[in-house]
Amino acid sequence: MNDIMTTGSSAKDGVSDKLMKAAEAHAEQRIEELSYDHSKRKKALIKFGAMGVFTAIIVFFATIAWFTMNESVMGGSMAVTAGTENFDIATKGAQIRYEDVLTVADDGYSEGVNTTISGTGYYTSANTEKLMLRYDTGYSEIGPGDSGSLSLYVIPRNNNAQEVDLSLRVIPFAEIEVKQNGEPVYKTDPDTGDFILDDTTGQKIPETVIVEVSSAAALLEEADWLTAAEAQTYVNAAAYLRSHIMFFGAEGNTTTGAESTRYYYSTPYTDRTITATIPANNKDKPVQVPLFWMWPNTLGQLALPDASAGNRSGYPIVADSDTTGRAAIKQYMIDELNTVFADVSTLGINAAMINTVTSGYQKVPFETLSKGYNRADLAIGMNIAYFMIEVTVTQ
Repeated sequence: MNDIMTTGSSAKDGVSDKLMKAAEAHAEQRIEELSYDHSKRKKALIKFGAMGVFTAIIVFFATIAWFTMNESVMGGSMAVTAGTENFDIATKGAQIRYEDVLTVADDGYSEGVNTTISGTGYYTSANTEKLMLRYDTGYSEIGPGDSGSLSLYVIPRNNNAQEVDLSLRVIPFAEIEVKQNGEPVYKTDPDTGDFILDDTTGQKIPETVIVEVSSAAALLEEADWLTAAEAQTYVNAAAYLRSHIMFFGAEGNTTTGAESTRYYYSTPYTDRTITATIPANNKDKPVQVPLFWMWPNTLGQLALPDASAGNRSGYPIVADSDTTGRAAIKQYMIDELNTVFADVSTLGINAAMINTVTSGYQKVPFETLSKGYNRADLAIGMNIAYFMIEVTVTQ
């Protein structure tokens, strides 16, 4: 952690209560003007580099811009873990992005072995149980509304048909300004001792530390200058992020056919576990495990059964006709009520509202749920600087 503290960039400025209220007021005004969910065009900018996974960890370093806010969040690499003798794991790609950050989070990950299989290059776990995955993506930044696929391969060591179990976990990190005696600590030149100034603003650059956000107690151990309330704010934002990143087993159709039939994905993995079947007679052959992620941009894409009321912006996450997928997402929102939505008690959000909205648009419950969903995204943008996605493959 000390290494990141001395070399980390994109330090995050503190956000005052006044600025936070102004940002939320702006968000709510926009929602009211354009019927809440339909109006939402927020963009949390999470700059990530490599994102691929197979028993994996994906690191996203990101910069988040929220309404009037300009916060920093960074994103980068990914890795995988395999603990079995029946298969190797593999990934493809030219480079590992933010490898230094990934190794700080867990220094047990290896770059893998560069292996050519049937004329195609892979990086395999032949000599390691933890593999850093490559992921060549077109995104330079990600946030609500973004999505993609994870490069995940299983290479059986025999010709038997087999099943592998995958579990997914989102691991958030905060980049916290260091303070001593209540005062900020600023970066200095190690040779001269002079303060390092921002090239653009000419201001001193705060020293920061990157800390995994797992619990308030753990956070206070790493950053003991925080108050208990400040630590809990980070913990709440981390919980929202975990619920807002969703995973799927199949890609939908967003390019052909009637607009009303288009959708993003099917087979939602709402419990974050997957059982993948590897067919027989694939010894030493990379078999891709389809795995897709999305950060839904609007509540309407998750909840509304159709676009007939004009209040759903963008295509639905799963097809309107996919009753199984829609039922799974509805249950997910009910089960994760307190982390899909912020300010649940204050706003009076409950399962009955979700049941109502998923059956058809009704203004009051829809606007209330949208406000809770948007506030959760706002909290993420203000408090989470980095996150990784960890995918563990077992048999």
